[in-house]
Amino acid sequence: MLNGDTGLVWVRHHGYQLARVVGTESSNVRVVIEDTQEEVTVKANATIAFSASNLQLEDDLIRLNTLNEAVISHNLETRYLQDIFYTNIGPMVVSINPFKAVPQLYSEEMIDKYAVDEVDDLPPHLFSVANKAYNHLTSLGESQSVIISGESGAGKTEATKIILNFLTSIAGDAGIGTLTGKILAINPILEAFGNAKTVRNENSSRFGKLIKIHYNSSGIISGASVDNYLLEKTRIISQAKGERNYHIFYQLYYGLSRDYKVGLHLDCPLSDFKYLSNGELSAEGMEDVSCFDKMMDAFGHLQVSQFEIKQILAIVSAVLHLGNIRFCGGDMATIENMDVLKIVCNLLQVDIKSMEASLTKKTIQGRGRASVYVKSFTTEQAEENRDSMAKEVYSRLFDYIISLINQKLSGDFTNTFIAVLDIYGFEQFDRNCLEQLCINYANEKLQEQFNHHLFKFEQDEYKREGIPWADVPFIDNIDCVQLIEESVKGILSKINEEVRLPQGSVKGLMFKLAEEHKGNQYFKFNPRFAEEFEIKHYAGPVSYNTTEWLTKNRNTREAGIDATMWSSKLPLITNHLFVPPTNEDVNNSSKSTVLQMFKKDLGLLFSLLKATNRHYVRCLKPNNERSPEKFNRAKILEQLQSNGILATVELRKAGYGHKFPFEDFVERYGVLGFLPPLSGNLNSQTLLPYLEKYEPLANSPWVIGKSKIFLNQKSFQILEENRKVVVSGFVVRLQAHVRQSQSQKKFEEERYIRLRAISVSVFQNHIRKFYAALILAKKRRDAEERKRKEEEERKKREEEERIRREVQERMRREAEARKRAEEEARQKREEEERQKREEEERKRKEEEENLRRQEEERQIKLRREKEEEQIRQEEEKRRQQAENRQFEEDRLKREAKRQKNREEMQLEKEIKLQEEKQLEMEILRKTQEIWKKELEIKKEQELLQQKLKSESPRLPKLPQNIPEKVQEKIQEKVPEKVPEKVPEKIQIPVKKAVSRGRVPEHKLFSDFDLGPGGDSALASACDMDDCDLEADLYATLGIPDPSSSPASIPSSPATPDWAQELRAAVLRKVPPVPAPPPPGARKSKAGPPPPALPTMKLPTLPDNLPAPTPTPT
Repeated sequence: MLNGDTGLVWVRHHGYQLARVVGTESSNVRVVIEDTQEEVTVKANATIAFSASNLQLEDDLIRLNTLNEAVISHNLETRYLQDIFYTNIGPMVVSINPFKAVPQLYSEEMIDKYAVDEVDDLPPHLFSVANKAYNHLTSLGESQSVIISGESGAGKTEATKIILNFLTSIAGDAGIGTLTGKILAINPILEAFGNAKTVRNENSSRFGKLIKIHYNSSGIISGASVDNYLLEKTRIISQAKGERNYHIFYQLYYGLSRDYKVGLHLDCPLSDFKYLSNGELSAEGMEDVSCFDKMMDAFGHLQVSQFEIKQILAIVSAVLHLGNIRFCGGDMATIENMDVLKIVCNLLQVDIKSMEASLTKKTIQGRGRASVYVKSFTTEQAEENRDSMAKEVYSRLFDYIISLINQKLSGDFTNTFIAVLDIYGFEQFDRNCLEQLCINYANEKLQEQFNHHLFKFEQDEYKREGIPWADVPFIDNIDCVQLIEESVKGILSKINEEVRLPQGSVKGLMFKLAEEHKGNQYFKFNPRFAEEFEIKHYAGPVSYNTTEWLTKNRNTREAGIDATMWSSKLPLITNHLFVPPTNEDVNNSSKSTVLQMFKKDLGLLFSLLKATNRHYVRCLKPNNERSPEKFNRAKILEQLQSNGILATVELRKAGYGHKFPFEDFVERYGVLGFLPPLSGNLNSQTLLPYLEKYEPLANSPWVIGKSKIFLNQKSFQILEENRKVVVSGFVVRLQAHVRQSQSQKKFEEERYIRLRAISVSVFQNHIRKFYAALILAKKRRDAEERKRKEEEERKKREEEERIRREVQERMRREAEARKRAEEEARQKREEEERQKREEEERKRKEEEENLRRQEEERQIKLRREKEEEQIRQEEEKRRQQAENRQFEEDRLKREAKRQKNREEMQLEKEIKLQEEKQLEMEILRKTQEIWKKELEIKKEQELLQQKLKSESPRLPKLPQNIPEKVQEKIQEKVPEKVPEKVPEKIQIPVKKAVSRGRVPEHKLFSDFDLGPGGDSALASACDMDDCDLEADLYATLGIPDPSSSPASIPSSPATPDWAQELRAAVLRKVPPVPAPPPPGARKSKAGPPPPALPTMKLPTLPDNLPAPTPTPT
């Protein structure tokens, strides 16, 4: 449907997509996307014309008739959706990560298919890259390198394993224990200790590695080695959200047996480890248990001893536990959980006190002195020191594993090798630190070398050779590389310079960078973010945070840590990880920063790559979701542009991918007729006529330069195919001559063999006759000799037989004598044995009789003791029963007595309560009667006073003996009206006696509430001249009148019990009134007043209170 449709165009909308034009608006175009039927408006210059030839699929992109971004992207997408993941760009291979297992692509059959001399006719594959490198090494004797690049998650690690698998397969047996088998075994170990899960990749390499495989002159592997670059140490102590620590920590936890985990103190939840709790605990697609088993098998293939493996795993476990050490104490840090420190020291075999000191204290060397000072860390400094130790231990362990692998892979190293480079891809996270700067700097260097190799060098070579050429534009990142690595002004140099300053700081570093690169288009600094800057990389801009850059770059740690590790009893630590330095080491030691060491290693790496013939593999990531069969056009287009793949296609298509010096060209293609006179010098003038006359190259582009001949892919293939035909013809003719010569030689050999066989046969007949006569004569002599010997043998046998019979007779007689002696001896022994048995039997019977008697006596004694014991027990039982009965009787008596006492006490208490209640009621009743009587008397007094007033107005005189206080009270105003109703609560004052001075001034019941008018009523009662009320009160209460002697008034037997008790209480509380002093005697000073009487709260009684009932005492 699309062929010949001129309304179709390529539109850049989320990558390039095929769309149909539906309208135009000035400089814009309205189109409908063919896949989604979405209508969008784009700029007219954002569209590319479409033709039916754009839909063709090619294994090599330089064969495309139309060359643009849209066609290349469409070609890659179509092949990817058809499960074709590899595409050529001349000698370079583009690999797209399938995100799924494709085992049929890497089977043994595929290896055999690509293990041929010529792979140009085969589909693109990583095997073809590896085979070309191997063929060039064996044919040219030059070292080769395969450079695998791409962003994180593009499949670089898997590509490395695929290439190594092919190289080891074609070079020899890859069985267990062989060198090739060991090379394949290193991948599980390197992935376990150097790979981790990131937000972009489940199995991301967090270090760079260069694997070199050395070959001898026969093309057989003779040795191998591994170089590593910049392990990411920060990941050991912390991970970003959604990421994991290195795989080995999780494989160790899940893969070990229960007993082994207990020995390494890993029998706790994985989330308890601080160094693992920040990130994820699992990774999709990573089977930690199976990966651990593969790693252990790999150690076995490398023939690593179990003792070494145990030490490695113990150190890994120690790093985990080291992160769980907690500190407290503020300015003087101390370890909070000493139990964890003991575990770490046990795993590392170091002294616990030394380890504690190295974690919490630092030593300071006095300047210009020999003295050393010790200062405590703060809590924050101690945590940083602990993390620094963990990073250093793991980093050194990783370096040791690399050296151990190299030791196991060592062999006969030659100058010819194939190097496979798998380096970390370009990275960009939310927070990019010093590690990301180093990683992206390495990728910038790789891209710059790629540009130099494919663009600069090749185009410059065209110009040097005088070939007409128009430069192909490409993204040159040399300025960005200079921004980072320039010796004085570069970012790396500025960081190293700031580290060397005593007062170096991030603020000073950012100020210098901002001033130095103010106008650089690749550097961007925003003052609002004082600790961040941005670099415009070839793959896109990246913002870097410089918070901890100076600390990470210093590469320093507390000296006490090294001293502690030197004292370890673990051989792996003292012999490899922390080797005690010698005096020579101390004198030659230099404090290189992390960036200086990384830049030096990177320089050596690129020098090595520059000296080899390079092969490139560009890995692309089809989507960020790691989903199979999903092709993100925009992401692929971004990678095609940043990696320079589009420019590479254009350069390869327009340029000449194959070039040969004149001598090499004549040596290789001289069989096709390019044989100029050997006497003259080879130059363009001598070779040009031969090339022009060669008809197969008439329609194919080629050009001759000053010293080389340049061919494009088509010309090169024509020459190679023709050379192959000619060489094949030469080989066929040569084979015919060889076969003819071999046939003639074979015929002559067969004829010689037949003649030789006839001669041998005749000679053998004569020899046989001669030997037959000799044999016959010898047989006759042998027969006579044999007969003589037989006669002698017969006589000898007869003599021997006679001697034998005599000997036998003698032996028979001796045997009979010996037999008789033995019989006598036997009978004697039997008699002795019989007597011995009888004696033993007698003794046995006596012993049995003794034992029987002893047993009977013992039984009798036991029965007697048992009977005595029973009697004793019965007596004890009877005594116990008697005691129990007596105790029970006593208990019952005590209980009855207590019960009786309780009942009596209860009865007394009830009687007492009843008596008290009756007494209170009787008191209240009597009190009310007295009060009523007082009221009646008061009324009579009022009537009498009224009568007296009517008769005489003169007031009666007060008695002379009334005290002043009583007089004052009497003189108080008498209430005009006495309350008709007596209040519910009354108070009984003995005011008469008080007024006469016969008793102390107090109240018997001071807390009684008289109610309104109560005091006035009592005062009125006290104004009476008649004292009969007082006498009646005392008589009623049975209290002696104070006016008379207390003994003169005995208690009346008719007085009620309550009155007697009240009387006794009053007598106890009221002291006797002393006799009045004689006339003329001096008045003594009055003593202190007597204490107040106790008060009682009494209930209110009704008016019709019954008389109390007497109770028995």
